[in-house]
Amino acid sequence: RTHEQRLDDLGERLELAIRNGFQLRRQQTEGLAPRLRSPRQLLADSTERLRRESAALQNVSAQLIRTARERSYSVGIRLSSEQIGRQIRRSADDLSELDRRSKGAVAQRCKDGQGAWQRLGDLLESYSFERVLERGYSVVFDTAGDPITASNGLAPQDSVELRFSDGTANAVITSGKPVRKKRPSVKASDRRQGNLL
Repeated sequence: RTHEQRLDDLGERLELAIRNGFQLRRQQTEGLAPRLRSPRQLLADSTERLRRESAALQNVSAQLIRTARERSYSVGIRLSSEQIGRQIRRSADDLSELDRRSKGAVAQRCKDGQGAWQRLGDLLESYSFERVLERGYSVVFDTAGDPITASNGLAPQDSVELRFSDGTANAVITSGKPVRKKRPSVKASDRRQGNLL
């Protein structure tokens, strides 16, 4: 075969390959076309989605505003002058009741304490020597007002006072042994007089 025939053959093959390539690309494009959405459709879909989101946002905003109004109304009711007046009166009644209870408790506590002190005073009074005097006894005091509990501390001509349950009487001791005054003992270590020798 000559060179011209080879060139013609290659040209025909190239032309056929180009036609087949274009045909294949056209078929692929035609197959994708139904699945592709037009710009108008895309814009319409976006507009519809935006409308739905805007409506949802408006519903949420309306719900929030309605909830805020309801809360404000309920707070306003609680803060109304009538409601506040009722609360003040209720608190005043509670304070009055607490004051009454506290006064009663304090009075009862004072009464109990007074009773306890009265019982202690009666017990202490029962131990007093004056109750002994009421049973017929007497107490002897010296001139200094100290009680005399034994006869060895008395001497003739000593003045004493006798105390009874209904008063006192003075008396003079007429008998008894004279009281000897004890000499102060000299300690062994106290040697004021020296040795003369």
